[in-house]
Amino acid sequence: MPQPIPIAIGVLSFNHPDLTARCLRSVLKLCDPSDVTLMHNGSRPEVEDRLRDEFSNISHLTLAKNIGFSGGANALLNSIFNAESSKNGTAEWAFLITNDCELLVLTPPPAIGGFYAPLIYRRSTEKVDSIGGRFRPLTGRLRHRRSLTETRAESWQRRIFKEFFYVPGTAFCVHREAWRKLGGFDESLHTYWEDVDLSVRAQNLEVKLGTWPETVLKHGIGKTCHKDKFYTQHLFRRNRAIVSRRHTSAWLRPIQSLLRLTR
Repeated sequence: MPQPIPIAIGVLSFNHPDLTARCLRSVLKLCDPSDVTLMHNGSRPEVEDRLRDEFSNISHLTLAKNIGFSGGANALLNSIFNAESSKNGTAEWAFLITNDCELLVLTPPPAIGGFYAPLIYRRSTEKVDSIGGRFRPLTGRLRHRRSLTETRAESWQRRIFKEFFYVPGTAFCVHREAWRKLGGFDESLHTYWEDVDLSVRAQNLEVKLGTWPETVLKHGIGKTCHKDKFYTQHLFRRNRAIVSRRHTSAWLRPIQSLLRLTR
């Protein structure tokens, strides 16, 4: 029997029942089914029916159509934080995981409320994919952090180019009060870059951002939408431009336009 950990687990799913089932099995090895909620974000009826049958001991939520990562994550987390549980009232912490992940290690949430990035390995390797990331608005550049130790060059770049820390949406832990203060993801972005946008807003609102390296996952890297050009080209490129411009100082935007890197 898994040891009780004071955190609600939310899994966001869009079709791909085999991936989702693998994710849920990994989660249920480490936590009680009563703490787990699966959001069917516009999945096909036969996919939802299969997962409801196989995982009848967890909570299931349904969105009639896919409303993107932003909308699905908002609906899932809002439900978790507003739901009354006979065991412990409303959840204080939630851990959102996308369905192309496997949970390897789950630890108690951080001591201070906020928005946190776990340690994520790349696919079936021991190579770190991310433990948070850095965002440079002027050039629209993202880079994953792969170590908790910042090099001198990274520190210099962060200060000179005004880079922001961000928590990747692949998997993250968030406190209820931090989530309510942030107001959720920008649903107009649909999918991609919403995590970057929320992280910058968090820093502007003085919400604590950090890492949670004791909790570990493996990530399938784009298994759910990597072949769909609507996501990988249209949404990614559009949102890169929107978010980069949104968080670039007004006096730097002419330079940003000349660079043509955020178009």
